[in-house]
Amino acid sequence: MSKTRNEERLEVVNKRLAEINEKDVFPKREKAKEEVVTQQVPKNTSNQNNSNNKLKTYLIRVGIVVGLFFVIKSIDFSNLVDSSVDVKKDDKGVQVDVKVDVPKKEEALEYNFTFKNDEHIIVFGKYQSEEEALKEKEIFSKKFIEFPVNHFFLPNKSNSKEEVYQLYLGPINGLSNAKQWSKLIEIENILLSF
Repeated sequence: MSKTRNEERLEVVNKRLAEINEKDVFPKREKAKEEVVTQQVPKNTSNQNNSNNKLKTYLIRVGIVVGLFFVIKSIDFSNLVDSSVDVKKDDKGVQVDVKVDVPKKEEALEYNFTFKNDEHIIVFGKYQSEEEALKEKEIFSKKFIEFPVNHFFLPNKSNSKEEVYQLYLGPINGLSNAKQWSKLIEIENILLSF
């Protein structure tokens, strides 16, 4: 008897489950169809938006090209490369000589001082004459009593061909100490470490 009751209960549960599934499934299908219909209407407006977007991007691209044209036209390329043209007319013909000087890359400035390890100097100032360098040396010597201030002729102490005098403060022990002193110099300076 228990089997029949269990079977009856199982049948009732299955029927009820089938009813619930039918009620839930069919309304969802109808809602999905309604959503599809509403989505078809905005497609017409998206075509208009696409054509407007295409027109905008086209105009932006044309504007960029025209702007670049005027920028490139305004750049004076003759300053970038030195050139000279010599034209000679003879009975034999015309002779054209063109000389183009391409500027060389600037070489890194290398100094040749000799100091002990962990000693640093601060190089600053560019002076056209030794007298100017000596005047500035006196001023900086009064300002920086802790370390000596010296001057040198740049071509003698570096690979530079620029004929100027420079000053240097030091030698100073410790990199952090040298960085602090370089901040106190009010003009452009270079910190050299050995």
